[in-house]
Amino acid sequence: MNRKNNNLAFFTLFVIGLISSLTLNLSAQNKVWAENNQPQKANVTDKVLQNYIDISSLPMSKRPKAFSDLSVEDKTRIFKLHLALQFVKRPNLTAD
Repeated sequence: MNRKNNNLAFFTLFVIGLISSLTLNLSAQNKVWAENNQPQKANVTDKVLQNYIDISSLPMSKRPKAFSDLSVEDKTRIFKLHLALQFVKRPNLTAD
């Protein structure tokens, strides 16, 4: 009977050790995945969209001044965004 108890204890410890090692491996993989999938910092697209929203929320009389204060690159990006939004809002627009 003592031998059966020893075998059962050994088997139980073996299973617990196996589960523990698998759990540690999964935890390490989850940590690496979480570190690699952190939210990205604001990029140019976010800045352009925020500038577009900010300018659009201004009264019509203040929009030209706000637009002229932007850099040439930002003006270009905002105008491209504006054109893209117009094409989405008006799908019947053509090259004519």
